[in-house]
Amino acid sequence: MYEELDRLFASDKYREAEAFLRSGIREAVREGDLTSVLALWNELGGFLRVCAKYKEGTEAFQNALETAFLLGLKGSEQEATIRMNLAALYTAAEENRKAAFEYDQAAEIYEALQIQDYRHAALQNNRASLYLKEKQYDRAMESAKAALAWISDLPDNEDELGVTNTLLAQIYTAKREFEKAEEHIVQAEAAFSKLACPNPMHYAVLLSAKGQTLSLSGQWQEARLCYEDSLPLIEDHFGKNLSYASCLRNLAVCCRELGDSKNGECYQKEAEKIEKEQGYERT
Repeated sequence: MYEELDRLFASDKYREAEAFLRSGIREAVREGDLTSVLALWNELGGFLRVCAKYKEGTEAFQNALETAFLLGLKGSEQEATIRMNLAALYTAAEENRKAAFEYDQAAEIYEALQIQDYRHAALQNNRASLYLKEKQYDRAMESAKAALAWISDLPDNEDELGVTNTLLAQIYTAKREFEKAEEHIVQAEAAFSKLACPNPMHYAVLLSAKGQTLSLSGQWQEARLCYEDSLPLIEDHFGKNLSYASCLRNLAVCCRELGDSKNGECYQKEAEKIEKEQGYERT
């Protein structure tokens, strides 16, 4: 099934991929294969989050939770993972209170199971991202630095170091502390450079964060290059989703500031088209 999913994603057949996952769930339910049902609900939930289908994604993860409980996995690491995924979806949908509740539930499970590794750091990073969206910069900084402390002494930590330093750069940029933001961007780049194949989405986020820092400090040409490099990474691995549209909007601003109004208008219109297709309304 995963090979077929990869083929569909590689061909940009996202509707077919969703239908394929739902068909697989129905088949697994008929066969009474709850383990496969759980895996497929999780896969579908993650796919729907990327596609910005938040209502359907919420239903998928809630079904995953119910299936986990049927399998006797209440209070398990699997439950915590589902709640982390559900919280990320709520964060993307700007339902911050619900996201905070799910993170708290996951944290309680981690503490009960004495999980003190990358999963704990991921929880802290996700909380930091939530606080950043709410402009609670001090709490965001506290959580991100806690994550950095957790992973600094762990082996094979390059990806996590890159993610956490990117997040710290975003927080410092939001606080208009650009020198500190640039320091963490350099550290994130150094971490990702040690990987043979950096996670494309993580690297795309770093490029966007770097672009934001550069643009806010008036370095429009350098920011434009960052956004241009970020776009194909997002498209190749996730399609033209809302993250792609957000990057286009930032690129449009850079173009206008550089006097390239023609390209700026094209990027803006493409972003608006994607958002309309995704059913997203800007507030």
